[in-house]
Amino acid sequence: MIFFCCYNLLSEIIDESLTITHNKTKHVAQVEKDINEDVEVVCSKTEIVQVLINLIVNAAHALEEVETEHKRIIARGYTDGQYAVIEVEDNGPGIPKHIMNSISLSWIIS
Repeated sequence: MIFFCCYNLLSEIIDESLTITHNKTKHVAQVEKDINEDVEVVCSKTEIVQVLINLIVNAAHALEEVETEHKRIIARGYTDGQYAVIEVEDNGPGIPKHIMNSISLSWIIS
């Protein structure tokens, strides 16, 4: 399998993910984005978009289960030193501690 990595704008990656998941999220939550438009990253756009789709859909599923009046999903993109950071946040119930201890939510490439 051949993977192609090239320069991508973080804003385009997040926008594409939100567009693809729009039909799933539109009746569940208010979706917001907070993106530094100037962040350029070297990555496989397809792979990062797929990860974000999974996170956004999981957030929508979690929000379907709660009785909160103002359900929201926020996608953020920014830099932290030399690293680009993407966050997906929701105001759902969160990941249970027994599951959180066995998963990794951080990928760092140096």
